[in-house]
Amino acid sequence: MTFTARGLYASSSKAPRDRRGRGWLIVGACIGLAALGVGALGALNTVATTTSTETQEFPASAVLEIDNQTEGGVTVVVGDDDTVTVEMRMWSSMTAVAGQKAQTQGDRLRLAARCGSALVFGRCAVDYKVTVPEGTEVSVVALTGDVQVTGVSAPVDVTTDTGAIQVADVEGGITLESDTGNITAEGSGPSAVATSDTGTVDLSGFEAAEVRATTAVGDIWIGSGFETATVRSDTGSVRVDTDTEFRTLTATTDIGDIELRVPDTDYRVIARTDIGAENIAVDQSSGAEPCIEARSDTGSITVLPQ
Repeated sequence: MTFTARGLYASSSKAPRDRRGRGWLIVGACIGLAALGVGALGALNTVATTTSTETQEFPASAVLEIDNQTEGGVTVVVGDDDTVTVEMRMWSSMTAVAGQKAQTQGDRLRLAARCGSALVFGRCAVDYKVTVPEGTEVSVVALTGDVQVTGVSAPVDVTTDTGAIQVADVEGGITLESDTGNITAEGSGPSAVATSDTGTVDLSGFEAAEVRATTAVGDIWIGSGFETATVRSDTGSVRVDTDTEFRTLTATTDIGDIELRVPDTDYRVIARTDIGAENIAVDQSSGAEPCIEARSDTGSITVLPQ
């Protein structure tokens, strides 16, 4: 009886273990197949099925608008003709086909690029190089790609999700915004607004009466020529180096040093740091018109005369 009982016990407990073992094998097989599927789709994303180039010409427009929702970049330069030349390099993968369209509406030329795919993660790219007359206003929205605008004497507005923004030799107000990417601007205009969630902001080569620069993670540089400037970095340093007089300068960091080099004159100075040294070497007067406000939670504050 004892032997029989042991035999029954062994028999009754073995079957569930076998079923559990088979269950884990099935789960493992499913995970493996899923991984293979994801890997295969990833490989298809990187395989170019077609690469093509195309050039189009349009009459000059007062405003150029580009909406590039692909992985491509955008370059805008100035030409000598009174026409707009659009050069495109298009790349399609096995999961997405690059498509583009151009439309003229009144005094605006609109260019748009998309990835045609049933998969949300299908990849393609359309790289634009657009040559415009000098006085063309430029507005660019890019998904993933760098944007460069050079030589325009008109307002420039650029927004990217992931990509650097570079503006050079521009005479006009600029509004630049990147979620992830560095911002650099050179030129002059009535105003300069630059915002980056993650990236440095360098406006040291751009002169504007009104300057606003903000970044969550990254350093900020501001140069001469402003009348009012508001600069903030959550995590990063702020550097201002100006040899021109101004009305107000406000610099703020949560974590980061602040260094301000300003003309040698009297200022109303409001400076405070919770953790860090303060070195205010300019002449201070409560009745002075120019005002400097510098605040840091964790970081040193330095204000020096030129």
